Amino acid sequence: MRVKIEAIVFPGRSLARDEGKVIFTDEGLPGEVVELQVEKNKENFIDAKTIQVIETAQSRVIPRCDHYKTCSSYQYIDHNEQIAIKRGQLKELFSRNLKIDLEDFEFRYPSRVWEYRNRIRVHVVRENDRAAFAYHLPEKFDKFIKIGRCYLASRQVNILLGELLGLIDKTRISTLVELEIKENYKGEMLLALYARDNSQLALISESMTTLQKNFVLTGSVVLLPENGILTEKTIFGKNNLEECAADRKYTIGAQSFFQVNREMLDAAIKDIESIHAQGTFTRMLDLYSGVGTFGIALAQASERVVLVESMQENIEYLKINLALNSIGNADYAHADSQTWLERDETGAQDLIIVDPPRKGLGAGMCEALLRTESKSLCCISCNPSTLVRDLKILLTRYRIKKVIAYDFFPHTPHIETLVLLEK
Repeated sequence: MRVKIEAIVFPGRSLARDEGKVIFTDEGLPGEVVELQVEKNKENFIDAKTIQVIETAQSRVIPRCDHYKTCSSYQYIDHNEQIAIKRGQLKELFSRNLKIDLEDFEFRYPSRVWEYRNRIRVHVVRENDRAAFAYHLPEKFDKFIKIGRCYLASRQVNILLGELLGLIDKTRISTLVELEIKENYKGEMLLALYARDNSQLALISESMTTLQKNFVLTGSVVLLPENGILTEKTIFGKNNLEECAADRKYTIGAQSFFQVNREMLDAAIKDIESIHAQGTFTRMLDLYSGVGTFGIALAQASERVVLVESMQENIEYLKINLALNSIGNADYAHADSQTWLERDETGAQDLIIVDPPRKGLGAGMCEALLRTESKSLCCISCNPSTLVRDLKILLTRYRIKKVIAYDFFPHTPHIETLVLLEK
């Protein structure tokens, strides 16, 4: 089937039509003529795969990664065009779902669009008794594609991946199923190894100690199944890493979440600081606080900050980070954010920050936020679809004061968005 691409819609599908029926395919720029292979012919639309580009657009470029469709499906698009596409997608989502014209809003993007990721996680697969690193195919967690160098990750991370692969093959380590590398602002690395069992623990320990001679690894962690529960074992060094964002220091663990693009995180924190400085916010609530990234950054300008986080490891590092940054006016709670908000008796907050996972806030959390006396909400979202769904509820009592979008993940369809709401 040969069609002409009309647009790229969120989350990154190219849209065309054939005799009025909508077609979604995995690649194609607006104006391009492409040859498609139909994957699924559904009642309302066709799901397809692009097999050949017949007429190319001027903004098409050559992808760097052989596996780009699994790690960053926009690699074939010039980065300036990527920003234009993402801007248009966000405007369309707000217009279609909320009947709001965003008009002109700020869209921040990094100075570095390659080698920006400070964290990478890969599967260990084997073929003909040889190990390889792989990503899972989009939306198919049981199927993988082997990778070589990934140009989203830093040069040093890619070098370490190559050394690890050679070591795994040479020493015949067969129990590893995944590994994750985190690199901090000083170039130090934390290597987390996920093993099927502990049968090769001695071999793994010996091999990683050998590797340490060539790389600065502040910690190497093996997660081992024991009675159905994953336990953490430190092979050498520390089991955490020091990070820095907007001149604040943070300690993160092997399983802690921390943004992978340090430059964009700095930009988001500075925007929130600017919002805080322009208002009369003395009491602040930071929900889904993680290791305290936003709450700590704003604590010095507030009378009181409360940080709420559900993950135990994050709470442990949150306590460390409060002390590390000499924050004496903050309280924290180890709790589900919605449950805590529904039973909280601390009174009205001047500003509530919410930074939920990709699934968004949900109706229950939105209703709980509406029942608060907070005069302002700062919503940070990594998923525009769930963001507009949640805003539909929140806008019954709040109005939008500011929207800022961020290109945290160049060459991918992902859009990070900050929305400031006022009562």
